[in-house]
Amino acid sequence: MTFHTVYISENGAFDPDEMSLSDYTTATLVQTAFGIINLLRDSKRLMLKSVVGSDAINYGYDVSSNMATRFNPSIHVLMRRVDAPDGFALAGATAEYIFTVELYFVVKGTDYRSSYRLGMDLAGEALDEIYGHTGLKGSTDSLIGHDLRLDSRLDPDDTICIHTLSLRYMRRVDHTRRASLS
Repeated sequence: MTFHTVYISENGAFDPDEMSLSDYTTATLVQTAFGIINLLRDSKRLMLKSVVGSDAINYGYDVSSNMATRFNPSIHVLMRRVDAPDGFALAGATAEYIFTVELYFVVKGTDYRSSYRLGMDLAGEALDEIYGHTGLKGSTDSLIGHDLRLDSRLDPDDTICIHTLSLRYMRRVDHTRRASLS
């Protein structure tokens, strides 16, 4: 016997990146990581719009060296960690999660200096876009911090630079109802 789930919508085809069968996956991966990817792809900022193609902003399912340099430049978003430090409140109905999301800015230039500078510009544009448009719901969703780890050249022949932006979000999730994508 095989079980299947069918979604019916008045708004057209269903995209699996819009909602998962698991509330936990919807609240973590879909709303946070995929939300950042969509935000960066739809950005009107000069560097994100003209330098990085929307097809070069992806989830980091595979960040190996072969995949990371497929597009130049590229941004890979990866949900690195999910914590629930305060445990569950209100008899398990509400949980506070701390998400760590990492963005990898991969740039291959003619020399390391140009790769470093372009990667820094992309990281700055992405951070400005993210700070301006995510984590704005103080009671349910907050961007609580970030750190940017800048790559350094270790090999004289190296022309690929990878800067890493780590974002920390706190989200209060109500487990008594299905998570929404708002």
